[in-house]
Amino acid sequence: MIVAKLIGGLGNQLFQYAAARSLSLHKHTGLGLDLSGFGETDANTIARSYQLDSFNIDAPVITEQDRLKKTRFSYPARIRNRILPYYRRRFYNEQFFHFDPLFFKASASATLVGYWQSEKYFKPFAGIIRNDLTFNKAIRIKYKDLVANLQKKNSVSIHIRRGDYVNNPETKRMHGTCGITYYRNAVEEIRSRIGDPELFIFSDDINWVKNNFNLPYKMTVMEQPPDAIPAEDMYLMSLCSHNIIANSSFSWWAAWLNGNENKIVVAPTRWFDEFKADTKDIYPEGWIKI
Repeated sequence: MIVAKLIGGLGNQLFQYAAARSLSLHKHTGLGLDLSGFGETDANTIARSYQLDSFNIDAPVITEQDRLKKTRFSYPARIRNRILPYYRRRFYNEQFFHFDPLFFKASASATLVGYWQSEKYFKPFAGIIRNDLTFNKAIRIKYKDLVANLQKKNSVSIHIRRGDYVNNPETKRMHGTCGITYYRNAVEEIRSRIGDPELFIFSDDINWVKNNFNLPYKMTVMEQPPDAIPAEDMYLMSLCSHNIIANSSFSWWAAWLNGNENKIVVAPTRWFDEFKADTKDIYPEGWIKI
């Protein structure tokens, strides 16, 4: 069995699930989800919870007993594990941000620990992953009246990520935020291809958007009630014909789950601020970088 150790918010969990699901299909074995990482927080991290129940996935959460079986093994077995290449060990820890070409050589009983933020980890099974990641019936019913409006041929979702990118010092240092200039240029790029866009703005800081974001196009700020869950915004963004994403795995997945074959996706060239990483594999083929 391949096990995905889930950490982080919804976008991160989706990357971790997709990579592990892909590897389990490649190895012709089962898939389990380890939720123990949600209890591992410190002063620089935000407490997160399991959010994949918004999708129609079918993967069991492994028990504490099964998790301990993977962490407690004999001294000779530990020695053998240490001398194996990192990608063959019982715990396969992500080595770097870009795609690891040795990924599919991992053990068929590996626990994946990392973020795995590249479509290359699951592109061979993209059709199955998309089927797994259909939004559940409750979300689709809740927003059924919005579907036609969001699926207009000139609809464009814009995701403005602030929240912890602004308020958490460590996250701010690592990621930074996309500025107004990026969004203006991204809208003009799409306008040059489709004519007058109709913009649908999604953000975790609606007041900031209302006070600072103004473009000369039809624009709707998508305000959600306090009890809305993150997957609902992701669902609505995925319904738009085109997407402008932030440097965020959350809107990355909204764009990837967009089923429009002619979609235009614009993404920021600068994915991180101070954190140094090779980000070339974060962008699927055909996405426009600005």
